[in-house]
Amino acid sequence: MLATKEKITYQSLGIILKTKDLREKDKLVAIYTSDFGKIQAKAIGAKKISSKMAGHLEPITESFLAFAKGKNLDTVINATTVNNFSEIKKKLELQAAAYYILELVDEFTEFLNPDEKIYNLLKNTLERMNSFPLSKGGSRGVSNLKILLRFFEIKFLKYLGFQPELDCCAVCQKKIRPQKNYLSGQLGGIICPVCRNNDLKSKPISAEAIKVLKFFNQSSFKLAEKLKIEKKLEKELKKINIYFLEFILEKKIKSKDFLSEVLKI
Repeated sequence: MLATKEKITYQSLGIILKTKDLREKDKLVAIYTSDFGKIQAKAIGAKKISSKMAGHLEPITESFLAFAKGKNLDTVINATTVNNFSEIKKKLELQAAAYYILELVDEFTEFLNPDEKIYNLLKNTLERMNSFPLSKGGSRGVSNLKILLRFFEIKFLKYLGFQPELDCCAVCQKKIRPQKNYLSGQLGGIICPVCRNNDLKSKPISAEAIKVLKFFNQSSFKLAEKLKIEKKLEKELKKINIYFLEFILEKKIKSKDFLSEVLKI
């Protein structure tokens, strides 16, 4: 059931996904809220240097927001920062990762369709990023960040209802064995070598990658970050997750290339 906003004004916690200039002084803000899901609203005067709300409406910020209903577009009338995620904003790697997951949430979610699991996943992921000890030469920190991104992708797909079938072949329904299998976006999961002809565009996936994806799907990040994943497997997990996400989205994820350049993956 969709959330409704019948009152003239309403309030909610929200994470700022993106902003866009609107006329000379205003901004259009996309927000994933805890109570109403994704909302788009205008912030009058937010482009002014003197604006009291501008700092509370920056992407990668969780704020408590008040809105006024409008005929075509609601208006942000008050905003107070709850979590600035300041450490993310100090490090390019973390900023790139944060903008990537914000783009996923913005692209995959619909307006006024709240989901507490998605809100908490987004918030908890940003909080973990904010505490990552990234420093020059900190390869373990970067590796953990990559694991966090893959973990987010799998959990996000699950909460959206697009979780890939990993246990049985999506065609013949036989249990997947440790052999040369394939991931099919068209068929929604793993297909065995015998059934590969049903989707020749499916991507090869190793038995190790399937194990990691299943583990991510069932575990918490606290457990997932303890995994030591070799670079070859890291690259494979990224490649197949991006393939599956973009197949569902039916377009390219814009921020992925910058993220890859920053993390050198």
